[in-house]
Parts: sequence; C-alpha cells; structure tokens
Amino acid sequence: NDTTEIAKAHRYLGGYYKEIKRYDSSFYYYIEAEKFYKELNNQDDYFNILTNIGMVKYNINDFYGAELILTKAFNYYKKTNNIEKLIVVTNQLGLVENELKNYDLAIDYFNKALQILIAKKNEYQKSYHKRSK
Repeated sequence: NDTTEIAKAHRYLGGYYKEIKRYDSSFYYYIEAEKFYKELNNQDDYFNILTNIGMVKYNINDFYGAELILTKAFNYYKKTNNIEKLIVVTNQLGLVENELKNYDLAIDYFNKALQILIAKKNEYQKSYHKRSK
C-alpha cells in the first residue's frame, strides 16, 4: 500500500531529524506521518507517532504541548499490552511534569513507570524459570 509506505518514510525522516536534533524538520515529518496513519486507521503507529511528537515538543521546551500529546498516548497504551511503550510514555510524562514544576505529578509518573518495569521484570523472570526447568 502506497499510503503505508509514505507514512513509514515520513516516520523514518522524523526519527532521523530527531536524532540529529533538527526538531523543526522532525516535527514536520512526524506531523505528516500522523496524518497518514490516522487516514489508515493504524492505531499502534498513530500513537507511536504521537509519542515521538510529544518527545520533540519536550525537546523544544513546549512542555504543555508535550503533556497534551503524551497524555493521549499514555491513555492509549494503558489499554494495550504494549508495556515498553507505556513505560516510555509514562517516564516522558514524568520528565514533562518535572519541567512544568508539577513535582508531585512527576514523581507519580516516575513511580508508575518503575512499577510497570518491575512487574515486567518479575513476569520475565517467572517465564524464564518455567522454561529452564
């Protein structure tokens, strides 16, 4: 599907520009990718793009914009089994709230991320021990 490939190309360019800290270009390509993923009704990639847009907004000190977008992604990932993405978004929200001087909320997000990570580690260890018996 051409639309899928165009969306991926925009996502990759957004990631490239984010990596080299050209946030204006990164933001542009992520916004373009967001439009395509929304059109495709591809929820996972759409919220992955929102997470990246939130991180770019954080990097350019648009903390309120980052908070708004990352909260959408957080609410989505809470309903899915994508634990890795949930940890990333939760931790990023902690960083955003810290910058907004909402320290109690920042601590809450950091603690949530840590709790999720500990639960994942415990689950991994249980499955590892079952396999090694």
